[in-house]
Amino acid sequence: MRSVLLIDDDAMSRDLFSVLLEGEGYAVRTCENGDAALAALRTGKSRPDAILSDMQMSGTTGTALAEALRALCPRSVIIGMSASKPSGGQLKGFDAFLLKPFDGAQFTKALGSLNSGTPAETAPAGKSQVSDLDEAVVAPLAAAMPSGQLGALYALSLSDTRKRVAAMRQSLAAGNDDAFRGEAHAIKGGAVMLGASAVAELARQMEEAGISADAPGLLDDLIAAITRLEGILLLTLPRHTTSSTETP
Repeated sequence: MRSVLLIDDDAMSRDLFSVLLEGEGYAVRTCENGDAALAALRTGKSRPDAILSDMQMSGTTGTALAEALRALCPRSVIIGMSASKPSGGQLKGFDAFLLKPFDGAQFTKALGSLNSGTPAETAPAGKSQVSDLDEAVVAPLAAAMPSGQLGALYALSLSDTRKRVAAMRQSLAAGNDDAFRGEAHAIKGGAVMLGASAVAELARQMEEAGISADAPGLLDDLIAAITRLEGILLLTLPRHTTSSTETP
């Protein structure tokens, strides 16, 4: 059984990726950030066959993390992932890159591409229309886990998103642009993995624009998109998905 070290600072993403990769037959170990992963590797004896790491986290991240991982695990394949496509220089030290959302089969394909010598980057095709829930993303998730587990995952993600929207409102009031963009990036990352396309698109706009005159309206639009998605999920997963009535 092939082993994968999964590094992501978002708990929901760690849970989701673990399910998807285990469904492909991988033995998955997780760490909540790059520094925790480096500490675990320095104290442990075993080395993973592959390392899958988010590229935007607090602490050691990006190229610095890739180089540190390479020093500790010279034979491991190191794959970066993000909801935003990085520039070429940001990929230094990584063997491949996966643009979220992706599933276990796409991860396996990326590994196969590396072994065959073909281009390593794998990314989903762009979509011209933004919907509240992307069935192309949801279908493999539904196939990989019981509906109750999937419903709980959506409920956790939407609850977390509402809390992050509240934090964005506080950052907006305080004029803290970095914190505002950081929360938007976190929302976007979780949303794209769950196929919450409208939520992801609004978060993307706010991450790119930062604090602007449009920010209050976009935050209101984001809450509306979350509420619509909760309604859709109550119809498709009525016994397992709960909605939150709080409006940050």
